[in-house]
Amino acid sequence: MSAQTTPTPELHGALAPSLRPLATPAGAICMLALDHRDALRNAFRRAGVVGVDDATMLAVKERIADALADSVSSILLDAQAVERCRRPGLGLLMPLETQGHDPLEGGRLNRRMHDFGPAEAAALGAHGCKLLLYYRADHAASAERQLALVAQAAHECHRQGLA
Repeated sequence: MSAQTTPTPELHGALAPSLRPLATPAGAICMLALDHRDALRNAFRRAGVVGVDDATMLAVKERIADALADSVSSILLDAQAVERCRRPGLGLLMPLETQGHDPLEGGRLNRRMHDFGPAEAAALGAHGCKLLLYYRADHAASAERQLALVAQAAHECHRQGLA
């Protein structure tokens, strides 16, 4: 799918206004996810490349953004990558969670970053935030806390005008 799709007002009108900057003119969200942190290091490790530093990771993300920017409507970037990897005309989504999780009686709890939130994302020009969520409806102890985490994050995002 190309980000230069012909507009279809019926589809675009169905999107929440806060999601429109992340979508193609036809209303489809085709996002390039480059917020990888530990996952990218693990991919390098599986390929036999060890000791990858932050500068190398950023350079790889930049090359991927260059190669795919014309084919997407938006990009998901961590704060460290915004300056070098954001491309003109693309919507910007930013992560709120830290890497990993806290265990809770067989369930998992996500953690929010302490030094980065919706206000910081808005200051960097983001259109929205994402929150990776481990969720098991059948695990009451973690489900309740995860739902509260989502509600708090959504409230903070909306207060900043972010999706």
